[in-house]
Amino acid sequence: LIAAAQYANAHSWVEALYRISNTGMFVGDMGYPMGWVNRTALGQAFSDDMVLNKILDLKSDPVVCRQFAQGDYSGQAQPLKAAPGDSIAMLYAENGHVTDPELVPGRPYRGGNVYVYGTLKQKPDNKLNDILNVWNAAGTGGNKKGKLLATHFYDDGQCYQDRGAEGPKYPIFVERKNKYGLPELLCQSDVRLPEDLPTTGKYHLFWIWNWPLNNGLAGNTTEIYTSCAEIQL
Repeated sequence: LIAAAQYANAHSWVEALYRISNTGMFVGDMGYPMGWVNRTALGQAFSDDMVLNKILDLKSDPVVCRQFAQGDYSGQAQPLKAAPGDSIAMLYAENGHVTDPELVPGRPYRGGNVYVYGTLKQKPDNKLNDILNVWNAAGTGGNKKGKLLATHFYDDGQCYQDRGAEGPKYPIFVERKNKYGLPELLCQSDVRLPEDLPTTGKYHLFWIWNWPLNNGLAGNTTEIYTSCAEIQL
């Protein structure tokens, strides 16, 4: 019960970013999301609240990117360096929502949807309601300040986390561990940067996980998580 509660209370954010080569391999230095902290160094002092941006109410018109006490970037945590047209992987941990899909009943198929948007016009007050399901792939949606780069199920079809001694209880974990031969495998959102970006400057990615709770006739309860990342062009 303790382990289940830990997974149920653990949600997701982008942990790291990589460029993807033409052969599908990660290349170059790792990049970080805005507000990243070193969990290993903090040990017991780490809390999800340090990095999590959880949104439960869209009526309040929340911003898409949280302002972090630790700042956006510092020390070893620097933006990913990439060029127009590069393919990018945004990595996140599934925290039990993939390997145990019934952990929290009433949630959407395959853990809901992830959307990745991009913009050259990031401002601290960019609002989620102006972006989610408004910006489109053509860049003509809403205020036209950005575009939709990718959308996929939260369960990317290959990721899983180490479930320890209880692993055999979870068919998805067993199947994927046997297939990939690794203790665990992070989920990833793959996007391709637009070809028409400038070759210098900053481009921002907004990773948005929509994970509503279905309350039957009462409708859905909003639950959204976001991570933001700067790309150094």
